[in-house]
Amino acid sequence: MIDYVIHLKSLYYAHADPITAEPMKAYMRHQFEFLGIKTPQQRNLLRQFIAEQGLPALEDLAPILCDLWDLPEREFQYATLGLLGRCEKELPADFIDTIETLLTTKSWWDTVDTLACGTVGTHFRRYPDVRDLTLGR
Repeated sequence: MIDYVIHLKSLYYAHADPITAEPMKAYMRHQFEFLGIKTPQQRNLLRQFIAEQGLPALEDLAPILCDLWDLPEREFQYATLGLLGRCEKELPADFIDTIETLLTTKSWWDTVDTLACGTVGTHFRRYPDVRDLTLGR
């Protein structure tokens, strides 16, 4: 696991609240595990983390996002989306493969809606020809 992910994981685990996690799991129909960190606190933790660690280098972004996405607790998928959103205007055309992975694994309305309304639209506006690449598979 990449150091960037290890540090973020440690920060999030330090703020876990198992009592809050239970209703969060129930709301998502027990599809995912949760640490019990509510959205405002998640955003603050990610902002704090980025202020201290910086954003990952673009060449390191895909493996970091995939490592975070693979963690069982849903807050890490939200962190992935937060990092991705901060970098989406700089992504290269071939990043569509990583975006596709995020869209098609652990798919649920909360992550798919965020990706579709933000990153996917931004990417296709920036690289309109990428649609042809993805449709030709």
